[in-house]
Amino acid sequence: MIREWRKGSIELVSGYTITDADGRSVGRAEGVDFALEGGFVNVRLPGAPIPSWSQLRPSV
Repeated sequence: MIREWRKGSIELVSGYTITDADGRSVGRAEGVDFALEGGFVNVRLPGAPIPSWSQLRPSV
């Protein structure tokens, strides 16, 4: 499957966060690249390190 990257904003469901370029846990990000693939979303945040699965996590 080829990823088709798009630009836009994302908002995660309540209780989930990703890490932004400043190291903060956020539930919404603008100006990101994202690709929908088999029921999953791949996200690239400008300036953020390459994510791992552990970076998309429920907040405690």
